[in-house]
Amino acid sequence: MKMKTIFFVLMQLFGCYVLFNAYEVLSIYFSDSRGVGVGITKLNILISVQDGPLLFYGTLFLIVGLLLIFFPFFLRKLKCN
Repeated sequence: MKMKTIFFVLMQLFGCYVLFNAYEVLSIYFSDSRGVGVGITKLNILISVQDGPLLFYGTLFLIVGLLLIFFPFFLRKLKCN
């Protein structure tokens, strides 16, 4: 029981970390600091600082972060039924 709780808490913490990276990537997308040949590294992924990759990876990080945060709740809901 303890191991399961620790796993769920760690999953939610990692989800918050991924959401923070999504916020950083999307904040660069909505600012004016973009250019050709410039890149940032988030979660060990080199992201080109142009419109397409910033929007794609920011949205991807956002979805994955939300899934990691809410996945334990979905598992508990499924086990109760």
